Amino acid sequence: MLETQEEHLRTIDQTILSFYRHHREAFALSTGVCLFGWLAESLEVFVILSCLGDTASPWSVISIGALAALIKGGTCFIPGSLGAQDAGNLLLLQAFGYSDVTGITFALLRRFREVVWIGIGLVCLALVGKRRLSKDHRAESPS
Repeated sequence: MLETQEEHLRTIDQTILSFYRHHREAFALSTGVCLFGWLAESLEVFVILSCLGDTASPWSVISIGALAALIKGGTCFIPGSLGAQDAGNLLLLQAFGYSDVTGITFALLRRFREVVWIGIGLVCLALVGKRRLSKDHRAESPS
């Protein structure tokens, strides 16, 4: 089966190689942005744990953030990762020695954050859609 796709796979490989060779600045920038996002997620873990009255070392915070992202990715086949992501976060924090209450509160606060960002995104989409409808209406109206 792979033999039939060999040429296509080689083309993809060459495209990726060409990107790394000829667009190093874009690659470095995208890697930096990814690293920044990962560190921001670790900062979020630190803030949540601090607000819950617990302490965490920088390495454990980074590890929790990375493993939480792995849990989220591993549960992507479940719509909204409902239940699975929350249980995964609870078990993750238990593995790092935090209480059940801290683990479930952590999971719920992260879920609340997702809901807030989804709401903001929906409001933005509604505003853009309203603006587009307004432009379309003006374009159709005779002047």
